[in-house]
Amino acid sequence: MNLEIVLRSLLTLGLLVVGAWFTYGGVQLASLGGSLYYLGSGVLMLACAGLVWRKSASGIVVYAALSALTLIWALYEVGFAFWLLLPRLAMPFGILLLMVIWARTSRELIDAQFEQSGRRLQSSAWGTLGLGGLALIYAFSIDGHFSLNGSIDEANPSMWSTDANPASVESDPSQWPHYGNTQAGTRFVGADQINVLNVKDLEVAWTYQTGVTPEAYPGGTTAFAFQATPIKVGDTLYVCAGNNSVHALDPETGEPKWVYDPKIDTTGVFMFACRGVSYHEDAVSSVSESVSLAGADAGLAKAEASASDFDAGAGFAAEAFGSTIGSAIDADSDSAEACSSRIITATLDARLIALDAKTGEPCEGFGQGGQVSLLEGMGEAKPGYYLVSSPPAIVGDVAVVGGFVLDNMSVDEPPGVVRGYSVKTGEQLWAWDSGRPLDAGRWQPGEAYTRGSPNAWSLFSADENLGMVYVPTGNTTPDYYGAHRTEAQDKHSTSVVALNAANGDVVWSFQTVHHDLWDYDVPSQPTLLDIPVAGELIPALIQPTKQGELFMLNRLTGEPIAEVQEKSVPKGDIPGERYSPTQPVSVGIPSLNPPEMTEADMWGATALDQLWCRIEFKKLRYEGRFTPPGLDASLQWPGNMGVMNWGSITVDPERGLLATNSSNAPLVVQLVPREEMPEGEQIFFDENYVPLSPQIGTPYGVRTERPMLSPLGIPCNAPPWGKMSVINLKTRELVWQRPLGTTKDNAPFGIAMSGAFTQGGSILTKGGLIFVGATQDSYLRAFDVATGEELWKGRLPAGGQATPMSFVSEDDGKQYVVIAAGGHQYMQTQIGDYLVAYSLPN
Repeated sequence: MNLEIVLRSLLTLGLLVVGAWFTYGGVQLASLGGSLYYLGSGVLMLACAGLVWRKSASGIVVYAALSALTLIWALYEVGFAFWLLLPRLAMPFGILLLMVIWARTSRELIDAQFEQSGRRLQSSAWGTLGLGGLALIYAFSIDGHFSLNGSIDEANPSMWSTDANPASVESDPSQWPHYGNTQAGTRFVGADQINVLNVKDLEVAWTYQTGVTPEAYPGGTTAFAFQATPIKVGDTLYVCAGNNSVHALDPETGEPKWVYDPKIDTTGVFMFACRGVSYHEDAVSSVSESVSLAGADAGLAKAEASASDFDAGAGFAAEAFGSTIGSAIDADSDSAEACSSRIITATLDARLIALDAKTGEPCEGFGQGGQVSLLEGMGEAKPGYYLVSSPPAIVGDVAVVGGFVLDNMSVDEPPGVVRGYSVKTGEQLWAWDSGRPLDAGRWQPGEAYTRGSPNAWSLFSADENLGMVYVPTGNTTPDYYGAHRTEAQDKHSTSVVALNAANGDVVWSFQTVHHDLWDYDVPSQPTLLDIPVAGELIPALIQPTKQGELFMLNRLTGEPIAEVQEKSVPKGDIPGERYSPTQPVSVGIPSLNPPEMTEADMWGATALDQLWCRIEFKKLRYEGRFTPPGLDASLQWPGNMGVMNWGSITVDPERGLLATNSSNAPLVVQLVPREEMPEGEQIFFDENYVPLSPQIGTPYGVRTERPMLSPLGIPCNAPPWGKMSVINLKTRELVWQRPLGTTKDNAPFGIAMSGAFTQGGSILTKGGLIFVGATQDSYLRAFDVATGEELWKGRLPAGGQATPMSFVSEDDGKQYVVIAAGGHQYMQTQIGDYLVAYSLPN
């Protein structure tokens, strides 16, 4: 068989297969109101197949014209976005290249049919190929580039630096005493030894392994993740592994000082997850050993009296709280009594544990043998239905603890109560039951909590001067049906709530989604700072959300500082369900909510699966943002993984900058009538391994597919899926936004597309740097906060799905950047058990 016959056979077969799918799929897409390109292309491809098989050069003419039209159509839809352009052009232009090669093997035939025009025919085909190639080359050359939209004003940082600002107070750069460095959750380190000029020289200083790996749990069903951010107090680094073991390390070498393993019961636990531990130290002065209710209430009364009375120099109710980081106490002093400094940690099997910070031994005076059961008073809690994955907030001598409640199982799930415990004795001091009837008054010991009430699983922030703790809340269970919810449950669902840390009373509440039917629970730690407005400093709170909104509120009152508008949203048709006619949208500060999705946003590795994604998109009910779930399959965009999640934001309080990483992943949701659901209170999987959650006690189960995938297992929504953004809080404008991470470690052949899904957070430094892991490729990266330029990246031994931290060593004077690198099984990143520290060379 000669070459001409082989090429002609391949061309004919390729045109028939692609043309048939384009025609069949194009008919479906057109009937759904979609693009006519595929139908027209399919018909022309089938015609070209017949012409090529008959050795007619007209096939080249027709296909070259189709290729030119394809190039115009592709550029019209996506411009020069390389990874969006490539699947639209690669297959059609690959066929054209094969056709030109075939034409050269059949030159006598073509010349006989077209005489002298044959050469011009080939030239035009080569010209079309050349234009397509140039378009792809240019698109590739600008891939990952981005433009500066705003600017950073360095001229007057003084408005952002006051002693009263909990975010801008000059914290000791040798310490990182809280999960977010400060109780305000800023994730900012005031050290500039590592800066934009020398960050390129960073190298691994030490590595520590916790030993918590799948190999240590043979036959286990619990997924693995290492999400912790270490804290540093004195000369010790403290971190928890996913199994809640606590590790105390030398911060300069990574050598362990002690390890405590609570030996948790993992029955029913879906994932190993511990985001951090908390620290408390006895105050040196004669401050009351427990929170003074009278003092704190006085501070709150002053706060509630008038937000305008806020005094940037004085604050409120400072006398009510002892310092949690008593600098006068030497953590290594032999004379210090046992447990005068302690690590407070909560576990996946619902225990609150106090450990001596110096030895790792349980504090005998705390509860029973150093621990308290968080299941006390909770009623029935099936294994895995209630757990704690975030560190308690320590406010004075009170440990404020929330908890995670398993989604979408039943209306009768454990309460989502938030509780305050004495850090000294483990005694429960108060409880805030988020579903308690509004007229029932303060919870009293012995009273039952509300089943299925909104939980608070993420990280809390605190302002000790005000005596407030700020709690981001989840949703009333289950997520996608809410006709059964009470007024009280609806009031505090998907909100940020300010509680009096002394007694758990609600000071104010701001709801980010009304009657949430989308699992848009608030996952991010609130960030506290003081915002200059009209020449005055306003005590502020910034609350990131899954929708991509940033709500800027007065943290005294909960009133918006940046404008919030109520905007109309679609209404559903499920019998008996209530629908909010509007939803709050933050318009006074840039939103990271993605634009509404269109058919052109569908993607695929090839034009074939891209067409499949377009058809599936057009089949879905999608009415834009807040499309309510129904009995038909609907698209939720963004999905419940969120634009922002527990990684939250980081703020440079000296320059008024906000940085955050974000993700874009849709969710396909469909309510399933009870009679069509499998029986039992468990998560089932359909033939495509899409989960079906029971929502027992409601008329419907729910089918949730995340993300929306093509038959090749590739996301249907176009990249970039992950981004890094910086916002100027002075001008309230987006300074820059760029793709974050690549698909290097997940895509076939290590193809590195820009912009991968993220899970984890970032930090800002005085050296003008953003450090962030979080991506699906295993790197820690450093960006110039002013320009967005990637200045350095360090390869991690496993996925960096955590938030880094940084400190300057008191011993060797070096600045270290530390990140947990243990991966995230659901993110399909490399699993490990590493804690990695970087520093500059000696």
